[in-house]
Amino acid sequence: MKKWLNISLVVLAGVEAGVAFYNKQRQYKELYMECDEIKAKYEKLLLEKYVPPSFNTTIRKERMNEIKDQCTALFIKIAEAYTNEQVELMREYMSLIPADYCLLQYNDRDEVRKPFKFEQNFSRCKELKLFNTLDDFERFIRINIDAALFVGEVYVKMRDLPSAGHVEWDVLRQLLRYKKKFAKEGLSELEKSADKFISYWISFIESDNGFTKRCAEFIVARNELIKFIRPDKAETREESLRSARSFVTGLIRCGYRPKWLKQFEE
Repeated sequence: MKKWLNISLVVLAGVEAGVAFYNKQRQYKELYMECDEIKAKYEKLLLEKYVPPSFNTTIRKERMNEIKDQCTALFIKIAEAYTNEQVELMREYMSLIPADYCLLQYNDRDEVRKPFKFEQNFSRCKELKLFNTLDDFERFIRINIDAALFVGEVYVKMRDLPSAGHVEWDVLRQLLRYKKKFAKEGLSELEKSADKFISYWISFIESDNGFTKRCAEFIVARNELIKFIRPDKAETREESLRSARSFVTGLIRCGYRPKWLKQFEE
């Protein structure tokens, strides 16, 4: 009798252990499923926030042509207003550029915006313009600052923040060049005006809307998501901060070190 009792206890213990093991396995399975679901949501978020819209969407050729035609017509009008220094009119046409513009492939976007010569005329122009009056200079700078903000925001919408950062650096460099030129020529009024625009642009750089700042934040935030979804592909915290700092080089080369850079120097 005692022998059978011992056997029964052993069997009972085995059954309990089996049930416990089964329950643990079920719990682990449920946890893995929840984890996979969370990862899938984060992966979707990663695509939506950090991958260019044109990579995520497939559109019909007919629709693509419609977008190209619409944007081409608008960029021709933007270019005309820009050339004639009609700020309000240029802003109006810029506001009409559809969000679908970002769905175009790189070559198509480049072709569409070809009439708009912002880079050639200002941001990357090697030769500085001559001005007869203070009003001429200020009108020229105002329309180019508007153009820069438009171009930079388009890059942001396309998730191309490094290019937006380049726009910011280019504008600062050109403003500093004009100030130096006016100082050398003894044009004090123009020099003061250039200084005023430099102060304005620096306030933009320091703001939360600044392109370089958003680029640095973009790099760090994207790495945190990648770390969760694909840890083997992620950088360490220090590496991502170093990557973020590397995009501030353009501003530093211009002689300006942003105050917000401290948050990326942990």
